[in-house]
Amino acid sequence: MNELEQLFEMNFISDIYETKIRNKSGRGIDRMSVIDFDRKKEVHFSTIARKCCSGTYKFSLYLQRLILKGPHSKPRSISIPTVRYKIVLKILNIILQNYFPDCVKRELPNVKVRNLASQISSHDNALYLHRLDIKSYYDNINIEKLCSILTGSNIPPAILALIRGAITTQSVQSGHHKSDLHNIIPTNGVPQGLPISNMLAEIYLRNIDTELKAKFEYYDRYVDDIVILSKTKDNIDKYCEAVFSDIDLELNTEKTKYFCQDSPVQFLGYTLLQNEITVKATTLEKHLRSISMMFARLKKTLSLEKKRKRKIGVGIIKSAFVEDLNVKIAGAKYQNKRYGWLQYFSEITDTQIPYLIDNFVRTQFQKSPVFSTIPPDLKHASRAFYELKFSGKSTTYLHNYEEVDTQKKRDWLTKRGLAPGTFTGPNIDQLYAYHVGRFLSQIERDMGLDYKI
Repeated sequence: MNELEQLFEMNFISDIYETKIRNKSGRGIDRMSVIDFDRKKEVHFSTIARKCCSGTYKFSLYLQRLILKGPHSKPRSISIPTVRYKIVLKILNIILQNYFPDCVKRELPNVKVRNLASQISSHDNALYLHRLDIKSYYDNINIEKLCSILTGSNIPPAILALIRGAITTQSVQSGHHKSDLHNIIPTNGVPQGLPISNMLAEIYLRNIDTELKAKFEYYDRYVDDIVILSKTKDNIDKYCEAVFSDIDLELNTEKTKYFCQDSPVQFLGYTLLQNEITVKATTLEKHLRSISMMFARLKKTLSLEKKRKRKIGVGIIKSAFVEDLNVKIAGAKYQNKRYGWLQYFSEITDTQIPYLIDNFVRTQFQKSPVFSTIPPDLKHASRAFYELKFSGKSTTYLHNYEEVDTQKKRDWLTKRGLAPGTFTGPNIDQLYAYHVGRFLSQIERDMGLDYKI
């Protein structure tokens, strides 16, 4: 059995599906849910194994989702694969990680911020600091140059063909008509949102990372966001522009700043001042606005959705709201990952911020016509912040979505009007995982950041 047959063997395909996809996958262009896929999963697994091993597997189209970034920015295009495609792409990602282990991202954004702050402090601001941003990075990756890098690593041609097929497949919006397909303009670059997207983006800059780390006193990068500390001023801008131009990438002139050590340093959503690490005022405002919107949605639900109010009950709807708000305020744990605004900004030293959040939440309750008092089980950002600082991973203050049995999962779904009905245990688990995943993904989108923890 060769490498391809081992990776696309039925048992391995099934394991990838059960552990990586089954409980958290949405619909692709074929609109097939995981529940529908489940009914004929053995047939789908067999098709994947047979076609991938014979070199006849083809990707057709991805579902396109546009994410707005602001009034003056082009929306980000996210490509959503079908369940079957996602299985193949997950396996391809494992292959890429095996061939390029040094490109697997292990440092979280807040760790990178901590490292940068330490470097600046240890050199007593004696170095020149530069902030670089790659313009439309994913969209401008040269596929031929990327495939050349992959070929140089001795990845088998059949696997390389699958990867090329995956990243040259086009994305279309829901409701497209087949007659419109000839109008789709082929694009360069790697589609965002695929299981292999981030890994390929890391591989493409692998040699650049090595070169710049060797040249400068300090260099770090997270996706397209780069910081450099240098001893000299000599032609830094021209050198960096030339390095990225060699692989057909441009630096974003609006976001790239050279010799910015005397001004607040913006990196991965943080603001580094001389003696303090904080966040931009607009970042905090965005977080507070998203909390305010939760109260607005609750008011609308109770005033307009009378059927739901009668079926579930006002008290239960309010209880579910407080549970979800607590996650927004303090964060959550799920599938070995931490979620939440404070989790991401746990490196701040500006201790006023969590208290500002608490005061804002208290004001929202006082203004709300839905609540007469502040709920006793409301969590506090200030406590969550100190728990994260001093208890770290051992804290129990974050909501843990995994420490629940099937009945509690059913209750969680029912309280939110997601009526599991007569679903059995495995179906409840699947539905719970899907909706928890959607809720936590929304929390990440509300943060308005391109980075995840």
